[in-house]
Amino acid sequence: MTNRKKLLLILSILLGLNTNALMAELTQTQLHATLGIVTNFVLDDNTIYHHGIEYKIVISPYTGKQWLDRNLGASQVCTSFDDPLCFGDYYQWGRDADGHQESNSSTTATLATDVNNVGTSSFIIGSQDWASVDSSGAIRLANWSKTDGSSVCPVGFRVPTLGDMQAELFVSGSASITDSASAFNNFLRLPSAGIRMNSILTLAGQVGLIWIANFSAVVLFDNSDASITAPSDHIVGMPVRCVKGPISPDIPLV
Repeated sequence: MTNRKKLLLILSILLGLNTNALMAELTQTQLHATLGIVTNFVLDDNTIYHHGIEYKIVISPYTGKQWLDRNLGASQVCTSFDDPLCFGDYYQWGRDADGHQESNSSTTATLATDVNNVGTSSFIIGSQDWASVDSSGAIRLANWSKTDGSSVCPVGFRVPTLGDMQAELFVSGSASITDSASAFNNFLRLPSAGIRMNSILTLAGQVGLIWIANFSAVVLFDNSDASITAPSDHIVGMPVRCVKGPISPDIPLV
């Protein structure tokens, strides 16, 4: 059975439709996009459709781990460090994809009382945290560590930990990024996407930030420096990049 026929069979079973009718109506591109919306399946060895966006997999030359080739929500791989099409979405720490992550989403000052059922697609503003519960962040860390596709990352992938980022970007033998230029030039093609604070998207094209799952720490880089910073306010919005594979051990922040 060809790959196309397999995909048509999967989609016809999921949607309860006739395979022959789907074959006549859908191009290969439309088939992949439709199946990507219905599921989070990996459709081939190097292509993933997640929430309607096609991602490729890039392999780290340092750890051998698989990473998505762009930030979540980005329409393309970066062509420059300040390419707005590769900035992606801006997630509040530990929050799932509910619409708040879109750069133009509405805002509300009402804090969430349930981190698993926020009840709004608005970006929550006005505090250091977007929720009045889970003060330790344990529930949200568990959510962002999921690999079943029910959180922000595709099936098999998760939000990287401190150790993951250290192993790829900062320790000896890694990319050892030092600024926004080296962050863009490494295999992850990290953009300077800026940060969303309340309703304002700021520093886009100037500063790069990427969420880390544990500690709510961030990778931070600009035109003269790169580092991992200590915990950030959970309420700010920053990009997410997903990784697959075992968690790398953390090196304590200093």
